[in-house]
Amino acid sequence: MRVCNSIYVPVFLLFLHLTPCRGSDWGIEGRYSFSLTTFSPDGKLSQVEYASRAASLGPPVAAVLLSGGRGVALSAPHSVPTPLVRDDGTARFCAVSGGWGGRGGRGIIVGAHSGVGADGRAALAAAQRLAVEHAYTFEEDMPIETFLEEVSLLFQRYTMKPGSRPFGCSLLVAYCGSHEEGDDAALYRIDPSGSVETLGDVGCIGGGDHARIARTLEEKGCARAENAEEASQMIAAILEDVLRPPAKVQAKDSKNSAKLSFLVATMTPRNGLVVRRSSD
Repeated sequence: MRVCNSIYVPVFLLFLHLTPCRGSDWGIEGRYSFSLTTFSPDGKLSQVEYASRAASLGPPVAAVLLSGGRGVALSAPHSVPTPLVRDDGTARFCAVSGGWGGRGGRGIIVGAHSGVGADGRAALAAAQRLAVEHAYTFEEDMPIETFLEEVSLLFQRYTMKPGSRPFGCSLLVAYCGSHEEGDDAALYRIDPSGSVETLGDVGCIGGGDHARIARTLEEKGCARAENAEEASQMIAAILEDVLRPPAKVQAKDSKNSAKLSFLVATMTPRNGLVVRRSSD
């Protein structure tokens, strides 16, 4: 009897090891899905893909470059737990460098995040720290090229750091150049993998399908608005149409539904970053 047990037990354990779990994605790729620094046989880092998916499911944040280098307009949905709280949205839009009344010298750098809110706030706080350290060391504002390089390295570092996980957020970086330097405004996107993408006149992160939202902004001609304030209001109206539930769902939940509130922000070389709620 002891001989039979000594034979069957190892065979049974081997069978459990080789048989994938039913009803799940556990298989040859699932063995690597919990390892941050190990590539799967398909050449994927599953944790980075999961982080990118979490970042894409955040609230949409959109920005538009105004024609003629007049500035940048931004908007994002915003909700507060009670009407007694007055929030100016600084947690969503954050001046990183030169955003205080246009006294930055090299221009204005503003960051916005979407995805996991805590990760976005931590990433923007780290970006602000990098800008302050650069200004203290070199006695000048951080150039946009250096800023993008340092923040991308920060994101990339967490894709291969043992005992940690990637940032579950994406950053939308808006840059408004100064007239003295002759720089043009630009938009950039930083993904959880650390890759930096230069956007066109329209940029969007989050919202599930950010490409569709950006295409709608281009079709509506937000960049041709008369001023940054009008452009930000146009962006908020488009985001409201995107986030509005279907008619059947809206009628069913009409009693519990609340009016969407939006943050609108403007960036100009003269006034810097100005953020307010659209209902103000």
